[in-house]
Amino acid sequence: MAVSVRGSFQRSINLVRDFYSTPQGLDNYIVTTKARELIKRVIETITAEQVIGRAWSITGPYGSGKSSFALFLAHLLRGNDDALNKLTDADPALTNKKKARAYGLNWMLHRTF
Repeated sequence: MAVSVRGSFQRSINLVRDFYSTPQGLDNYIVTTKARELIKRVIETITAEQVIGRAWSITGPYGSGKSSFALFLAHLLRGNDDALNKLTDADPALTNKKKARAYGLNWMLHRTF
């Protein structure tokens, strides 16, 4: 049985190149449970009254999705509708406008970047 891998999974993410190119990285991105947890933490930090830290470090083995997550998060924070829809599909409670305030996401749903 032959195994084939789609071309989009054969190359590494390049944050500069892929952020400004067509959103292919978003098409294939899978919003995992860990990604949802990290997004919630980032949003809580950004919207906190007192900012404790200003830098994030994401560590993991090669090929574990660090750059893909960073690209998705960058598009999400930019207000990209495709990224927001993908997050909504994965976790409707995170982007539900009524519940978004509890997660600190309300500012992102109505903000222009």
